[in-house]
Amino acid sequence: MIMRKKLLLSLLTLLIISGGFMSGNRLGRLQENQLETRVNNLRQQLASFKEAQITGASSILVRKNETANAVDLTQFLSGSFPQTLATVKIAFTPAKKGDAFAELQVKAYRDSESNVMDVIIYDDPDTATDNTKTGWVIYIDTFDTIINNDHDYVNAPHTYYLKFYVNSVDTGTISWSVVVG
Repeated sequence: MIMRKKLLLSLLTLLIISGGFMSGNRLGRLQENQLETRVNNLRQQLASFKEAQITGASSILVRKNETANAVDLTQFLSGSFPQTLATVKIAFTPAKKGDAFAELQVKAYRDSESNVMDVIIYDDPDTATDNTKTGWVIYIDTFDTIINNDHDYVNAPHTYYLKFYVNSVDTGTISWSVVVG
């Protein structure tokens, strides 16, 4: 029954647009290109309205954002004070306004790709009230569990490699900054 109504409505619309009947009404008097222009304008208005919505079919799709670089950050820490700690701040700025519902993932390794390391990701308090971007903080330190003959823990020089991925309902750009010490 619903399909029959849709078919009848489609045929009626086609007849009206083509001027098949009711040619004395406003639609029948419109030039073909005017009607097409009006329909296209309405489609564009509807599309721009849907893009501005926070929720909708496209906003539940998660997009993986990353740079084209194989490694985003290469950081050497000598292990001698003050080069024993690096603070890395990562920010994601969505292409559209509003909360991007973003999540950071980091591929990190030390000295070589075979030496994968875990990182703890913290929310950046500096971006907590900023609706234009989402931010995180990662701390890297050179403290090793290597015990020397005196049973002390030692710091050692290392090069750290990090690749950032942001999963979000929006596309956008990833930026970062590093403070050593």
